[in-house]
Amino acid sequence: MRYWYLHQYFRTPEQGGAIRSYYLAKALVTAGHEVHMVTAHEAPNYLQKKVAGIQVHYLPVAYRQSMGLASRGRAFRGYVEAVLRWATTQSELPDRVYATSTPLTVGYLAYRLKQRYDIPYHFEVRDLWPDVPLQMLPALKLLAPIFRFWERHIYRHAEGVVALSSPMAETVHRRAPKVPVTLIPNMADPELFHPRVADAAWRKRWGIPVGHRVIAYTGSLGQANAPTTVLNFMELTHKAKLPIHWVLLGEGSYWEEVQEKAPENTSFFSLSSKADVAFLLGGADFALISFLENIPVLGSNSPNKLFDALASGCVILTNREGWYSQEVERAQAGKMVNKSTLILLLTEYLKNYQLLESTQEKSVEMGARFALQEWIPRWKKFINA
Repeated sequence: MRYWYLHQYFRTPEQGGAIRSYYLAKALVTAGHEVHMVTAHEAPNYLQKKVAGIQVHYLPVAYRQSMGLASRGRAFRGYVEAVLRWATTQSELPDRVYATSTPLTVGYLAYRLKQRYDIPYHFEVRDLWPDVPLQMLPALKLLAPIFRFWERHIYRHAEGVVALSSPMAETVHRRAPKVPVTLIPNMADPELFHPRVADAAWRKRWGIPVGHRVIAYTGSLGQANAPTTVLNFMELTHKAKLPIHWVLLGEGSYWEEVQEKAPENTSFFSLSSKADVAFLLGGADFALISFLENIPVLGSNSPNKLFDALASGCVILTNREGWYSQEVERAQAGKMVNKSTLILLLTEYLKNYQLLESTQEKSVEMGARFALQEWIPRWKKFINA
């Protein structure tokens, strides 16, 4: 079967970042399907190359997290237009389309392809759009009726919807009750992410002083990731003179600002590859998962960095209520913290190595429940692959 897989921000393990689509597309290839990943890049020309058996089509549509609202809107529209033009050049149409948001415009694109070429599609909801931009950007509320119309329209015309968390699945079912919905969360790759010894070479690589425990922050550091909270937490550990060192490995619109204001007990590294992330997390003691506390919808998301950290055996520190913080605490794999409780909790772990070790073991156990091999077969069954 031939698939067109639509993902505007597709990344490979070598690029780092969220690589869910890489795993899913690779699983389709392994099952004998022909997969065309249609994505975008900042280069000025079209590029096609094969990655792990996936035919990847890079369309020239620039996008950066640092873009303003208008520029982002142009990038989203530009991707839709570029894919529709690209589709007219293809000699053979696909049997199916798999479209993954964000943004919601990718779902609109899948709908347009269905209307034009009669190609059925499945839609994957990685974040609840338009809820996220509407809650974070009040200026967009005038457009809410249009966004809501297209959200329901995209769901209702899909063969099925894949949601990455139970709150997302419940929301989709409420808004399109007749459409099949399944939960396929972000997943852990235990072959790549696993605990490792934090030896001298590992400490040297990340600039960690001898005798210090490590809190890792990986991935995007944008507005939604509560950069002020991240900075406050780093400052609290510094002022408390705890033997804690922070290592941040990532990118994002607030990266430079946080780096400039960060205290001495921090090291910053630009995101390079997924292997680098695995190397860091494997030796880290804790991992921070942070999102804005005052945006309700962000409690529904499914951060891939969480599952990487679980498989690596990190104690999970979260800063807000959400399904994942509840699951982490239920599994005894970490705690939800705030500026009043962070130092108390870290001090408890620093004094009690047995508690730290047992919590890290619980983290690995929780990660195993979200392993690729547990969830990819369910995903393939749902989309009839």
